[in-house]
Amino acid sequence: MIGLFIIVSSCSDNNDDNQQTDQKKTIQEGISINNNPADLSSRVKTMNDLVIINNLPAGTTKEGTTEIEIDLTKNYAFKLKAEVEAPKVKGEAVQATHVKIIDNMAFVSYNTKGSKYSGGVELFDISDQDNPVLQAQALFPDVDVSAVDYYDGVIYLAGAVDPESAGYVLASPAVLISLELSNSKKIMSVSGLVDLPSYVATDVEIDENYIYATSGSDGKLSILKRSDYSLVTGIDINDARSLSSNAENIYVLNATNEKIQSFKKADFTELEAIEVQGPITDESKTEIDVTDNYILAALNVSGLDIRNLDGSLKERFNRPETPEGGLEEDYVTNSVCLNEELLLIGNGGAGVYVGAMIPENDNNVTLLGSMDFGSSVNFVESRGNYIFVAAGTGGLKIITIEMDEGVPDDIIQTKPCETLVENIKAMFLENKDNRAANSELFSDENNLILKLTEESPVYLTFVDEGAGWKNSLAYYTYNSENPPASADEIELHMLFPNVSKEGEGGGLKTGDRVQLGDAPFAQNTVIGFCLIAQGWKNGATVDGVYRHYTNIEWNKDATQQHVLFKEKNCKDIVLCFEDIQLPGGDKDFNDIIFTVNDNKEDANIATAFDMTNIVEK
Repeated sequence: MIGLFIIVSSCSDNNDDNQQTDQKKTIQEGISINNNPADLSSRVKTMNDLVIINNLPAGTTKEGTTEIEIDLTKNYAFKLKAEVEAPKVKGEAVQATHVKIIDNMAFVSYNTKGSKYSGGVELFDISDQDNPVLQAQALFPDVDVSAVDYYDGVIYLAGAVDPESAGYVLASPAVLISLELSNSKKIMSVSGLVDLPSYVATDVEIDENYIYATSGSDGKLSILKRSDYSLVTGIDINDARSLSSNAENIYVLNATNEKIQSFKKADFTELEAIEVQGPITDESKTEIDVTDNYILAALNVSGLDIRNLDGSLKERFNRPETPEGGLEEDYVTNSVCLNEELLLIGNGGAGVYVGAMIPENDNNVTLLGSMDFGSSVNFVESRGNYIFVAAGTGGLKIITIEMDEGVPDDIIQTKPCETLVENIKAMFLENKDNRAANSELFSDENNLILKLTEESPVYLTFVDEGAGWKNSLAYYTYNSENPPASADEIELHMLFPNVSKEGEGGGLKTGDRVQLGDAPFAQNTVIGFCLIAQGWKNGATVDGVYRHYTNIEWNKDATQQHVLFKEKNCKDIVLCFEDIQLPGGDKDFNDIIFTVNDNKEDANIATAFDMTNIVEK
């Protein structure tokens, strides 16, 4: 395709070709191309900030929402790598409309909101995830660009030419424009132009043989040969908003009839249409994303539909609620993408909702929370390790997807006493109320806190966990002669951000040990522990749903949520917690299990703690 200039009409005759030749010349004369990354870099601000995933309002997003008892999601950590200011055309900022990520390149298209026509496309080099580079740019003073795709050295743009602009000669404003891209990632020139029916071309997708383009009111699904842009077929679809494809079929969102039409790639025969949730607001931002298993439809005011390929509804998510003082049209579902298990939903002023399709739960979606960027999100795209978020004239956010299991950096590898783990498991059976069988651990006379009888370091060793949640464990200290009146007077120090073992939502192994602080504690220091239920969330320790202290008088209703005892065979001091607030939960007290020691040697028994009224069992 490089070096080949093509002009063709989707319903071509010689007069059409002449008009498009003139239009192409006008666009080429007006285009502004910049291939200087150093010049473009002034708009790019690089960083490496963790994106906090905020909790969602309970029960307001998913139809039939119920609380998930077991957290099976991956430990995603999202890092904001760059913020990109919106480019300006004719002195005014344009807004990002679409993103296509291919290999180590990301293409971003732009248009102007409202009746004005200005837009463009930019290419980002994302080969270095710590330093995304704005590589090239093409801006059009009289062309809106709705969508972008790329294939084999050519950038394809779907959009509209301003019918009031100088030199406008097309039969209709909707247009497909192609740009030549060199091997060194430089935008060279306009290499092709196709006049499409309707006022605007809404989407474009390319494969080895064909170009698929949709256009809006009185528009079509236009299918063109990629080799010469000749029209293969044009299928009437009024208000075709978005298209997507998988290995077998092409899917088009028909906004007027509130359905998804599909066609075989082999011969373009139409399949049975799929009805979707309505209504779909006129001229609103909507999108579909199709995989080999699912159809995802972002339907603006009608929320998100997730359907099986046969059209049956899998799950439905309502649009976000509009907060007090907000505009209804700003809180809508306008974009969606699925990157393996990771689900991202563009919800306008409510930001990006983050979810995961869990294989162990029949690929049902668990919503993790939302990303908030302080401006309305109108498009989100994710492939590989990247997420691109378009925030209108607020610019572009470039995010990487990483994994953070919440394991402390300063782990000391140890090997527990050979019989310890099995002995504890025998005492605290899974999913069974173990209080009656271990009644001595719940006696009012039993000591539930640890105090040092001499100056000593303190260590905590992970043994096992049986929790369905991703909990955190912190410690606190105070002088036994001057105890705090409440939890408000203590300072928590994080020990284990995510008390989850390998293969069960975390990265801990039996025997992983950490030191509390970096120096010995004074005689008469009380060592307390606090379990933060659901305290680990996507790379950050959070407030969780509640806290359980070993000073039980600080717990809700002064409830005992832990046990403390000396294991009779190995002589280890054992600390176990029940994570769900009593009287709820299974009361098995095996949700997190640790041992406490005053030295880092495997075989040495702790001697620095006051063991008065601590049960040996």
